[in-house]
Amino acid sequence: PGLTRGTTGEVQLIGSHLPTKKTKMSIPENAVIGSMIPVPIEGEVLGSPSVVVGEFQETSVQAGKGKLTLPGTANGILEKENASDVITFTAKKGEQWVIETHARRIGSPLDTSIEVLD
Repeated sequence: PGLTRGTTGEVQLIGSHLPTKKTKMSIPENAVIGSMIPVPIEGEVLGSPSVVVGEFQETSVQAGKGKLTLPGTANGILEKENASDVITFTAKKGEQWVIETHARRIGSPLDTSIEVLD
């Protein structure tokens, strides 16, 4: 998951031996975009759960679909093997956008692909 600078939000960690309740956390106003902030959790866990500091407002994907407002960030959870999310956005001729995924960069095993349609 990701949060933007200067915001407070809830994150939920998913995995074996992790707390099931959501954790509230605040991202400092001066946090570096793209940096990883540790999630404050009770008890011992393997690894170091963290959130990515984002630059733009986040859109959550629900039921495999999401409508993104540009500029923006989308996050989702694939609940089943071979599942997919479809995130749509509206752009106009002549606009230039950078479209990328960060799954592998933040340690996810997700194999992502991007398809831009007219």
